[in-house]
Amino acid sequence: MSFTWLRTFHAVALNRGFTTAARALGIGQPTVTTQIKALETAYGVELFERSGRRVELTDAGAALFALTKRIMSLRDEADELLSGHGALYTGHLRLAAVGPFHATEILAAFKREHPRISVSVVLGNS
Repeated sequence: MSFTWLRTFHAVALNRGFTTAARALGIGQPTVTTQIKALETAYGVELFERSGRRVELTDAGAALFALTKRIMSLRDEADELLSGHGALYTGHLRLAAVGPFHATEILAAFKREHPRISVSVVLGNS
């Protein structure tokens, strides 16, 4: 199963239409239609009841939509996690210093700038 199919299915279910889903995804409506058709064909299941421009979820579609809500939420969490680490919003800094006098001022400035990053310090001698 392709993640792209799931993402497209989720957009159609969320937006209740192929055209609005295409706009939300930034792709053409024929691409959305093709991806949904491929998903339905691959599993031999109908996910939407189509009536003109209106679409409603079938029972299978509603069950899949419940799953894709969780999948998209986890994808957003992963994006936030990686963005946070890349931008120094979250994480852990491990520092070794000869003595506390050398590191205290630097660590205080770092913590003011990056309050969500945890810090551990190991002190030793030269």
